[in-house]
Amino acid sequence: MPPESADSGLASFVLRDVRPDVLVSPAKGCWLVVENAGLYRIQPGTVVVITEGATVVGYFHVEAVHDE
Repeated sequence: MPPESADSGLASFVLRDVRPDVLVSPAKGCWLVVENAGLYRIQPGTVVVITEGATVVGYFHVEAVHDE
């Protein structure tokens, strides 16, 4: 997550309800293991950079945060 890099700020992020047939789609996302706190705190307006290893494959723009 910015301002960190793929070398220093990686954590597993799960995306659901993504439409793979379009470039932009609504989706739901959450951290798999880490808590939404500290370095990994997300809030409306946050951009989560989605990577496969060190390769950027997408961006997740946070509109709302819901505690589940």
